[in-house]
Amino acid sequence: MTKNDLTTVRQIERIEQPTREVFQRNFLSFRKPVIITGAMSWNALYLWTTDYLKTVVGNTQVDISVSQNSLFTGNLDNGFAKWRQKINFIEFIFPKAKFFDCIIEAG
Repeated sequence: MTKNDLTTVRQIERIEQPTREVFQRNFLSFRKPVIITGAMSWNALYLWTTDYLKTVVGNTQVDISVSQNSLFTGNLDNGFAKWRQKINFIEFIFPKAKFFDCIIEAG
């Protein structure tokens, strides 16, 4: 595949934990698709369950910015920053958490 040929993909190559240099040189610079394996060894993937987050940080207050139109343009000067509020972490991450807890307790 040439650098400008973006339409031909015969088979998507799989590579194990490439270095940044290898990825950039062999795939990114050619805009060539690749499947990267073995790169996700982050303990949080297994540790951060709903129950764990509820126990450890569930009632921690976090500041959030709320959009009037549900869109975030990245421009804080357009009034977006005026719509700030505090909310419990668990309610922000799992907005239906209270609803599900009520069902489980009633069940």
